[in-house]
Amino acid sequence: MSRVRALIVALVVAAAGQTHVLVVGQPIAFNPPTLPVSIICDDLSVVRVEDAGTFLRITGLRPGATSCSVGSPQRPGLRQIHRFDVRSP
Repeated sequence: MSRVRALIVALVVAAAGQTHVLVVGQPIAFNPPTLPVSIICDDLSVVRVEDAGTFLRITGLRPGATSCSVGSPQRPGLRQIHRFDVRSP
């Protein structure tokens, strides 16, 4: 795959990301399409990510927003982008 095509694919995946709204202190169950996964968040002062076995537990720590990318060893190089918006209770 050419670099230009890879960049276009990455931009399309990023644009297709999902937004999740959280409330500070209230965790949500986040179910990625496959397990195991690696998750990388831009700002870990906004959310905490915990492995709960069959899902990930995402908890809002303070109001704000962060983007997290989720990838799987079964599909290397392909990551989904998710935005987490955390609001005050």
